[in-house]
Amino acid sequence: MTRPLAVVSGAAGDLGRAITSRFLADGYAVVALERTEKLCAAARTGVSGPFLALAADQTDRAQVEDALTTAVEWGGGPSAVAANAGYAKYGPILTMLANTWNRHIDVNLTGTFYLCQVSAQRIADRRQGGSLTILGSSLALAHSDQVGGYCVSKAALLPLMRTFAAELGDDKIRANAVLPGVVEAEMTRSLLDENGIREDLIDHTPCGRLGTPDDIAEAVAYLASPAASGSPEPLCVSMAGKPSTTNPNGCTRTARTPSSRTGYRGLDIVKLVDSERKRGALDPRRSSPNRKVQELCSSEY
Repeated sequence: MTRPLAVVSGAAGDLGRAITSRFLADGYAVVALERTEKLCAAARTGVSGPFLALAADQTDRAQVEDALTTAVEWGGGPSAVAANAGYAKYGPILTMLANTWNRHIDVNLTGTFYLCQVSAQRIADRRQGGSLTILGSSLALAHSDQVGGYCVSKAALLPLMRTFAAELGDDKIRANAVLPGVVEAEMTRSLLDENGIREDLIDHTPCGRLGTPDDIAEAVAYLASPAASGSPEPLCVSMAGKPSTTNPNGCTRTARTPSSRTGYRGLDIVKLVDSERKRGALDPRRSSPNRKVQELCSSEY
């Protein structure tokens, strides 16, 4: 195949589909990874262009290796990788079950490590260089109540990204990260449609709108492109809004620099949880949050 090859995990969700479409539009062939055949079928829907969907659970290294072997046989080896798959479950840290904690670490951290390491080995074999882009979260830089497992596992992706960047430079492999906030997507729609939530978020977002999956895809496409190869350091594109403030529990939210390239300023879940608390729908001392917030924060993508 003459086209460069991109690998996208979590390809059936809104972000994964947008990233896939952008890579295809930019002239890539795409291998999409999802954890089940049913999700692979969803990822294939409406896709036009050189595209292959493979079922592989990224928490199982053997499945990742098999998928990347098939990808190399089909497309000649990856040039770009978007590690997008993730897991989030809402609940207080005091009563979080061990399997919930472990699932956050297994999917968000260990699974991302497996995908990036195995992909980097295939890229190195080609001796033509390439890029790894890790989809993190703005919660890697800030605390939010009731999503501690998600915050910790996403924060750990930043030193992982820097390690890949530092050690793989001799192989001409770049590693970067994108940290989305809340976007207009299927998994957030029910909450954003609640009375006052979307308006409250937009009111606290500098550019006056929430982000979209296409905004995230644009950032990923840039980081995978030759235009991003001139940076002497790995890039961490934080795509969340509001300047530093202090939440009701006294924890300071880290100031985040919006992406000037995409124009996206979507807020992260910190603002959503604060909004629900103000409305009396969320008591940080209880383990039974508002159903809409729980729906948003309990997902695998």
